[in-house]
Order: sequence, then structure tokens, then C-alpha cells
Amino acid sequence: FKTKGEELARPTGSEPTSTDSRANRDLVGESASDFPLPLRNALCIHMHYHLGMALSHLNDYEMSCKHVTEVMHLDPSHTTARSTRAAFLLASGDAPAACADLYILKVQNPTRDDIAESLLYAWAVRASPAAGFIADVLSGCVESSAATAKARTELLDDLNLWRGQPAIDRSASETILVDPYENSRDETCHKAYPDAAAYAKHALCRALHDEGTAALWARPASFNAQQVLRCLLSRRTVAEIVPAALALQGSDDEAACSLLRAAAWICGVRQAIEAERALLKAMFGVIHLSSGAMPVDGLGVKSSEQHLPILELLASPVDALVLNALKLVEALARRRVATIPHFPATRVIQLSRQARSESVRAAATSVLAWLLRSPTAISWTHTVTPAEMQRILHLTKAFSESCSISRWEVQSVVSTDFSSETGICI
Repeated sequence: FKTKGEELARPTGSEPTSTDSRANRDLVGESASDFPLPLRNALCIHMHYHLGMALSHLNDYEMSCKHVTEVMHLDPSHTTARSTRAAFLLASGDAPAACADLYILKVQNPTRDDIAESLLYAWAVRASPAAGFIADVLSGCVESSAATAKARTELLDDLNLWRGQPAIDRSASETILVDPYENSRDETCHKAYPDAAAYAKHALCRALHDEGTAALWARPASFNAQQVLRCLLSRRTVAEIVPAALALQGSDDEAACSLLRAAAWICGVRQAIEAERALLKAMFGVIHLSSGAMPVDGLGVKSSEQHLPILELLASPVDALVLNALKLVEALARRRVATIPHFPATRVIQLSRQARSESVRAAATSVLAWLLRSPTAISWTHTVTPAEMQRILHLTKAFSESCSISRWEVQSVVSTDFSSETGICI
């Protein structure tokens, strides 16, 4: 510090003087007032930053953050200071604040891959129940499937160390943690689109922070973005998002909502069948997508299925969590008509009537409008009032126009329309 301080305090080209040592005794204190303002700022920035770094080696992250924050007050555009503070916040256990800092950097530097990776890593620490899915995106699409498996295993080891848990069993990584099909898909994607991994990371960052819509993801520069997103974001591990949202309820509601929103947007990726199947199984217990006649629905979920995660999410006391759970249900309903009979219409009707929040009631009504597309899953319509049905039909008309759907209800059960993707996303 003394050497650097003398360097900064001296006029350019001058030799050290006896006063330099006095200037360095308290560079951020009284003697600094002897210097011109730009030089004082430079000295203070340097000293605060390195003092913060020194304190971090003593595990005093609270004081480290204070000093680095002072650097940001003096120079709001100091990228290194903000990324350093994010690292200190993450080390001190304040992952939400670390994510906020890294997202600001992401907005300021939208093309920097290292910042996107740091942000996703912070999210993996923050939303640890969904770390497997985030690790897939972080480690996906490297030079070979074996390298992908190794990168993912090492990343999960690192995350477990953050949480004070033992490293995973490496011998089980190939059979349990990393699906061979996903490995081969990553390798194929890497060969076809060398920039694919970075693009998928940026896309997931945008989804977690509510930046734009799923449709905005598909604006590639040099490769087919939809194919890349299907390759890297449509994974079986996306099912971790549902139990993760339940686990984070109460402790980090914002993170739970962000995960559900990201899952809803991934449902908008064309041919993201792996993600769709995984989410249906996690939410409704559906083993596979219907490939034949559409199943017949009653009024929702049977009493023996009251433990289903989707019902737990829709029963949450946190309005924002219920809202984003409804958005995920709507995204699945928009994606494929065949999935509609599995949805809990009765609970959605209750929310459209009794939810405290107007936004939740509106979202529930929106879901009912999409449920009306199924020709066999409409027995719930006899339980709504004429006024409620009028509001639902008004929405179907608006959606029909905005999504270019000429006929709202799928008329023929024998038609293949109900089992094909619609291509409509949130």
C-alpha cells in the first residue's frame, strides 16, 4: 500500500520525497485532504479496495463489503469493485444481494460471458435445490460429453463445499447425475454451434431476472437460437425447479418466483420436450405425454392426489408465488392442448374467485381461458357463473386474436391437433 500510495501521490516523473511517507500514513484520512480531488479519489479508491481484499483474507466479509462499497460510491462504474463485492456477499451467505450486484454488471456488460457465468453460479448457491439444472447449463456444451460430465461434477462439488456438504460420489455421476443422452446432445450442439453454451447461459440469466419474454430469446447472430435453447435448456433436471420453489418458500420467495418464471419461459422453446415431460411429472405426476386419445377430465385433481406439488404451490400464502405457479400452468397449457386435462381446474376456479390479489385472480382467469381449448376437459364450465364465463370468453377472444388461433376449442378428439405443439409461449 505504501509503495502504491507514493506512486499515486507523486506528480508524474518526480522522485520520491520525504513527505511521501507522511502522505501514506493515512491516505484515506486527514493527509489526503492535501491532494487535489481527483487524486484524493484515486488514493481512496485504491486504499478502500485493497483494504477490503485484505480483510476478506481474515474472513471479515462484512467490513470487506463496506470498504468495497465505498469504492463504488467514489466510482459507480467500477466494475471490479462490484464483482468483488458480489464475491464477498456470496461468501458471507447473502446470495440474493450477490445476484443483484452481478445482474447490474450483466446489464452493463450484456456480452461478457464471465459475468453471466458468475451470475448463474450465484443463483446455484442461492437456489441450491435447483443447482443441478443450473450446473447443467453452466457446464453444458463443452468439447465432449465426457468433459461435460466432468465439468458438471466438479461444479456440483464446488457448490456442495459452499453449503458445507460433502462432495458427490464421482462414481455415480455418469449414471445418476449426468444423463448420457444429454451428454451426446451437448457434444452435437457444441460441434454445430461453438457459441451455443454462452448463448444459453445469457438466456437463462435473462429468464431468472424477468428480462423480456421467451420470444426475445430467439434472436441469434450466427446460429439457430431455438435449436441451441432446445439443446441446452430443455433438460430433465429442469424438474428440480418445482421442489426448489417449494423449498425456498418463506426463506427466499423472490428466488422461488424467479425459478418458476424461468421454467415457464423454457416451456416456450420449440420442441423442448424433455423439459415439458420433466415439469409435467414433477407438477402433476404425469409419466409421459399423451400420444393417443385425450384423457377425460373431471373437475381437477382427485382427493388422493392432494399432495401434488402444483397444489402446494397454488395454496401458498405468498401471492407472488401463486401468480408465477399459475403462469407456469398457463405456459404448459399454451404449449400443448393434450396436457390440459391434467390441470387442477377446481383450484384455479377457486383462485379466480377468492384470491386476495387482483393479479392472481386475473392470472387464474387467464389459465381458465386456455383450459377451455380442450374438448374433453371442460366439465368445470358447469361450475362457473354466467358472469365468470363471460370474462373467460372475453379473454379467449383476445388470445385468439393475439396468437392467431382461428378456432379456440379443438373440435375433434380424433384430430392430432391436441397432441402437437402449438408454438405459443408466454
